[in-house]
Amino acid sequence: MENEIANAELLTSRREMIGGLGAAGATLMMLGSDDAHAATPLERSAKMYGVFCGTDKKSYICELSGRTMVPAYRMTISGIIPAEFRERHASKFWGSALLVLLGEVTIAVTGGTIRSVKGQPGDKFVFLDTQGDGHSVDIGEGVQMIAIRFKEPWSALSKGLKGWPSNLLPPEEMAPPMNL
Repeated sequence: MENEIANAELLTSRREMIGGLGAAGATLMMLGSDDAHAATPLERSAKMYGVFCGTDKKSYICELSGRTMVPAYRMTISGIIPAEFRERHASKFWGSALLVLLGEVTIAVTGGTIRSVKGQPGDKFVFLDTQGDGHSVDIGEGVQMIAIRFKEPWSALSKGLKGWPSNLLPPEEMAPPMNL
């Protein structure tokens, strides 16, 4: 088990999944895809997906590229999570991100041509579906992940991450509660 965690830490640092800087209770998280990373025959390139609410209030998935610094107010690194299915739900506040460290996580939505994506170690999901149908999460056996809650609205994500479609309904501008 320790080797798996050490390998996950190596994988995450190699692919620059996140960068952090603490300052007065706020954290800046770097989200992005490493387009320059060339996969060897034994590993694949990590991908980044956006999960968003369309103007029709259905949830969609798109593939994203680019990099951006996003203020975050909470980040949690899970232990090993047992297999579980989480019913369809919307993201809270201004959205969130999920970074897969170990195992596989399947995200499913209600609209578009891509209805589900299986995230593997190194993959990232950016959730902006704060309204509408939401998404479901199927967590495989032995998953470990990092979850981030954003502190800034859509404008912070729209500048650096490319691939968002024109039918995206931006998250509503609302402040998270201070006691979380």
